[in-house]
Amino acid sequence: MSRRDDRDYARERSWGTNEEPSRRRHVEETQDRRYEYPPESGRDWNPGPSERSMMGRYIGKGPRNYIRSDERIVEDINERLTRHHMVDASEIDVSCQNGEVTLTGTVESRMMKRMAEDITDEVWGVRDVHNQIRIKQASGDDRSNRVA
Repeated sequence: MSRRDDRDYARERSWGTNEEPSRRRHVEETQDRRYEYPPESGRDWNPGPSERSMMGRYIGKGPRNYIRSDERIVEDINERLTRHHMVDASEIDVSCQNGEVTLTGTVESRMMKRMAEDITDEVWGVRDVHNQIRIKQASGDDRSNRVA
C-alpha cells in the first residue's frame, strides 16, 4: 500500500480528520465486554447512574449447587502463575482439594512467595490458601555481597 493509499484509507475512516463525527462509532467498555453504539443511537459514552447501578448486579450468582472443580481451579492458578511477569513459578507445585489450595516448592524471594499466594487467592472458587512455599537460601558468597 502506498503512502497516498494509506492517507485515503485513514480519510475514509475519519481517523485524524475533522470529518463529521456521525461516521465514527462510540465505544463503551465494561469489565469483560465491549459494546459499540453509533452516535445517532442517542447513547451516551458513559452509562447513567441507573445503568451503572445495574452493571455487575449478578456477578458471582451461578446455577444452584454449582461448585467449581478442583481441576479447573488448579489449571487457572497454574496459568496465572505462568503468565505473571514477576513470579518464577518453575519450582512451585499447586494442589487443590475441595477449594483449599496448597502451594509447595521454592522461590527466590519472600516477595515472590507472597505474590504467588495473592495470585492464588484471587482465583474464583478458592476457599483457602495454604502457602508452604520455601524461600531459597542464598549461598555464602551471595550473602556477603548483599547490602542490609
